[in-house]
Amino acid sequence: MKPNITILGLLASLVVSSYAFAQSDMISFKLVPNPRFEACLGVPSGPAPTATATVVRGKLNDTFVLRVRNVRPNLQFDLFTVQRTSLLASGAPDPAFSNDFGLA
Repeated sequence: MKPNITILGLLASLVVSSYAFAQSDMISFKLVPNPRFEACLGVPSGPAPTATATVVRGKLNDTFVLRVRNVRPNLQFDLFTVQRTSLLASGAPDPAFSNDFGLA
């Protein structure tokens, strides 16, 4: 009888896990490289580098997926976010930016 209880417990945990995932929220947004560094990231004479971030909210933790395209092969770089950006929503430099990045 113990194997049946184990199987039922496993099935119950799978149902709970599936339900929790179905209830999670997901949001995607584009990330824009700073124009000063775009040439360093991209493939010479290739299309501009792009990145899309997706966050899937879970009950206990969130999952962050970053999809990057048109970046030079074997490029090593650090990705960080800042509280304030030097770019406008269009990706163009903000002429009113005061060089105060805030938290990073």
